[in-house]
Amino acid sequence: MVDRHQGLLVTLAATGSVLALSLTGVVGPTTAGDPGAEPEVRGVTDTSIKLVLYQPPEDDSVSRIVARFVAPEDDNAEAAATVRGFINVLAAGNPALQGRRIDLEVFTGSANLLDSVAARADAVKIAEDIRPYAVLNGPLLGTAFADELASRGVMCLLCVNGGTNRFYADHAPYVWSVQTTPEQVGTHVAEYVSKRLAGQPAEFAGDEALQRTVRRFGLISVSGPFGGEGLGPSIADQLADAGVVLADDVAYGDANGVGQVQATMIGRLKSRGVTTVLYAADPIAMGSLMAEASRQQWYPEWVMTGGFSSERSSWGRRSDPAQMAHAFGITPLAPPATSPQDDIIFTLYRTANGGDEPPARQSAQMLWAPVFLFFSGLGTGDDLSAAGFRDSLFGAEPLGGDPGTPYIPLMSYGDSSLWPYQDFAGIDDFAEIWWDTTVTGPDEFGERGQGMWRYADGAARYVPGSWPSEPPHAFVREDAVTEVAN
Repeated sequence: MVDRHQGLLVTLAATGSVLALSLTGVVGPTTAGDPGAEPEVRGVTDTSIKLVLYQPPEDDSVSRIVARFVAPEDDNAEAAATVRGFINVLAAGNPALQGRRIDLEVFTGSANLLDSVAARADAVKIAEDIRPYAVLNGPLLGTAFADELASRGVMCLLCVNGGTNRFYADHAPYVWSVQTTPEQVGTHVAEYVSKRLAGQPAEFAGDEALQRTVRRFGLISVSGPFGGEGLGPSIADQLADAGVVLADDVAYGDANGVGQVQATMIGRLKSRGVTTVLYAADPIAMGSLMAEASRQQWYPEWVMTGGFSSERSSWGRRSDPAQMAHAFGITPLAPPATSPQDDIIFTLYRTANGGDEPPARQSAQMLWAPVFLFFSGLGTGDDLSAAGFRDSLFGAEPLGGDPGTPYIPLMSYGDSSLWPYQDFAGIDDFAEIWWDTTVTGPDEFGERGQGMWRYADGAARYVPGSWPSEPPHAFVREDAVTEVAN
């Protein structure tokens, strides 16, 4: 696995010691023979490749709520500067660019992240007025932005949260992500629940009566403008296929409105005798729903599913500790590094940018992802069409998956033995986690506090079909880690 990782991700260039990607591309011209002719690939000339970085408006209330949870200290200007710095990391000496520079244009959204009409209008403006090769990021709380860009032949990278397999297939080869699809989450949840939880008492609940009760599962998901409509149904369907019956299945529209329905949702789950909540919704609503459960004096097990990547210590600390004490489950996320300052991403950034640190330090890992995905899809640089981008990713060897480096999840695209469909979404493996209310340490942003996710069995990761058929290792302290050496 280590050799595969190195073959995909890095070879240190002799000049500047920066990343050069060794991905396989396909041969094909990128410009017409006449130097003055319109490029065959939008946003590409003989000397440059134009990218757009989408940023949400900072004065929008929804964006402020999201920013408070994701990166409270980073502003748009710092994020843009960090993306430019990451481009420096991957562009210098990179043969795939064939001498071209990267021109990055920043675009600020015209309305809040829940406004699908504005998202479409922004996509049209980007596609028709700016005419980039690709767009990095987008209003993640919906699919309208990506849908409009794809219809106009513009790729967007990490601009969708919760896109289904059908969505990616219908918009291929223009929409790409590193996040798991709802169907992939459902596959892992169904296997984990059916093999490790079903048919056993809810031993991790906070109420003695619940602890003596054979688990009755209730699903909480989001059905609104997040683009996550497929997550709840995918989990429910695959649980049913695995022989797991849900006692109840509830959903809300969006995090802003969950306060209007949370009392009804929690009361209904409690009245149906649910012992174990399968949480497949966003991290903002999680705090509200857990607080409501405490108000109703209901302390079930909370099983994280990996939906919306809600399993971050920084988010868990914002939820009721009386409920978090009974939280465990699975996640596609990897544990943080023991020495964040020595993380390969930060080290490479400093090397390529005169020793400077990323200005947007809290969100640097997230800002790295679309830049890395862009360079990964360039292949040799001989075919920069969207089809060539697809072929480069589909033809690449998987990245990560080495037990010796559990901070690098297994990532692959295209056809593989792991999924019965083409994969446009990257991460394939999950880890088992549980919330430790007693531990003190830094979260993903380096902020010290009490309460952290522990990764069971030294942060061991599992691909579909490999989950053990034995009781969960939740709340087993032996070999459970909050961070791993990098």
